[in-house]
Amino acid sequence: MTFEEVVSATRRIEALLEQCGANGRGLHEKTTSIESRLSEPTRSQLRFIATLRNRLVHEQNVTPDETTVQRFRKAVEDVTGYLEAMSPLTSLKAEVARLQHEIAALREMNENLTKRVSAFRRVGDIDYEIKSKREQLEGIKKAIAEAQSELFRLKCEKNTL
Repeated sequence: MTFEEVVSATRRIEALLEQCGANGRGLHEKTTSIESRLSEPTRSQLRFIATLRNRLVHEQNVTPDETTVQRFRKAVEDVTGYLEAMSPLTSLKAEVARLQHEIAALREMNENLTKRVSAFRRVGDIDYEIKSKREQLEGIKKAIAEAQSELFRLKCEKNTL
């Protein structure tokens, strides 16, 4: 296990803790600041990660054995997964994906209706069908605009977290 691996992993965990509302100067303080929201195994793993990181950074000639290295890697994997699931960004990302899917579906409906309106014109169908399809098209355009506006709002909110 390299020093860089430890630092990189702990930085990622600190960032996830902050996304979950933690504050403080290091992993221990950040863990303490939101410990009531964390499961006991996660708290324990965070303490282990923080302690090992501090020993490697602040003490000389610390070389963890293979069991400790494997425990560290497993703890990092578990904690990262737990915090990602807990992070508000995860739900924002899911909402963004849902809105993007909805926009794509609305665009497809828009294209289909535009084609149908064109076909009605070519066939010589009267104003009633054209007016009806135009109203549907306007409704879809409005829905697309609202979805895009919501997507923009969520992206802005994500950037402020």
